[in-house]
Amino acid sequence: MSLPDLDLVHHGISSRMYFAVRAAAAQVLAEAPSLHTPLFLLHGDADPVTSHHATCAFFEQVGSADKTLRIYPGSRHETHNDLDRELVIREMCDWSEARVAPRG
Repeated sequence: MSLPDLDLVHHGISSRMYFAVRAAAAQVLAEAPSLHTPLFLLHGDADPVTSHHATCAFFEQVGSADKTLRIYPGSRHETHNDLDRELVIREMCDWSEARVAPRG
């Protein structure tokens, strides 16, 4: 059995979705100071879908002492599938491995 051929790339959103995303983003930004878990944020500065400036603003508000922000110059919306994907994946793995207690 095969899956139907679906176009998973969208080039627009409904008004309802737009306002729901804006409301959720405002709530997340307002609650950012209460986030105290380790956090790794990454964003491409050529992302045509979402704002890397908003990611930077969120990062500044987050209450975690262990937080990392990486902005990839020239990368677009899917940094893990972009031209510098190897660097992105390596940095994600390195960041995660540095926070996992060694077994022993």
